[in-house]
Amino acid sequence: MALTLGAMGALTALLTAVRPYLVRPVTSFGRSVPPVREEDWMLVQPQSALADKTLFDSAPCFQADDFDACLADHGALHEYSQRHPLGHMRDLQLAEGAVCLGLAALAVTFVWLWMRRRSF
Repeated sequence: MALTLGAMGALTALLTAVRPYLVRPVTSFGRSVPPVREEDWMLVQPQSALADKTLFDSAPCFQADDFDACLADHGALHEYSQRHPLGHMRDLQLAEGAVCLGLAALAVTFVWLWMRRRSF
């Protein structure tokens, strides 16, 4: 039972780590990004970005008198975000299920080969 608990913990950690990348997220980059909807899973909240799509830490501009002018002075004229819209939910669940089925098939194959070699 301890082995099963450890395996389930490892599987849960693995799925949590890879879940956002099983399906390509929707990336928005431009002068303005689409508004955030409540049902979207936001991977990267809308943030200021430079022209080469690197995120800009806008913390220094919060103290400036004109926030937008400060961003423009630093070249951060774009916004960048990544999200999974609600329509990706089925694809994410199917991909995660395929990962689980593949790992289950590996486990069954391992146990079957291991038990064939044992003599009773």
